[in-house]
Amino acid sequence: MGNGRKIGMFSYNSFLSDEVPGWKKGNNHEIFLVQNPDGKAFATTQIGISTSEMKEETAGVVLTGWQILSTELEKLDKLIIYVGSYGAGKAIQMARKNKIPDTKLTFVMCDCDIRGKNQKLSDCNYENAEVIMCECGGNVTMKKLFTQYMKA
Repeated sequence: MGNGRKIGMFSYNSFLSDEVPGWKKGNNHEIFLVQNPDGKAFATTQIGISTSEMKEETAGVVLTGWQILSTELEKLDKLIIYVGSYGAGKAIQMARKNKIPDTKLTFVMCDCDIRGKNQKLSDCNYENAEVIMCECGGNVTMKKLFTQYMKA
């Protein structure tokens, strides 16, 4: 692939309805895609359950995704992680647990509970990692980033 990079994209939501998890070859880059395995735009039920149930449900989707992602982590030059309101803590913690340096990370975040997310980044020593602000759910921004890297 020459000077192309290997990029991971992780979201517990689904932002590409027609793509299954795995490696995708672009013009110069390869992307290892991990998104909601059920194709749900939002990982949680959203209606009729408590906030703690939403966080628990999302944490389960995050852990399942990380099991897939962990097989390819060492190959990645960059990892882009969506950080939403219910999965923020677990997604950031998994990056820290896997000892991914902040120089390889980009966090795509909506501004829901931005203080809590920034605190979690700080707690995990990721205050210097790249942050891209996005809409709630991150679907539009993550899809745009995926398309940009595939075409680059």
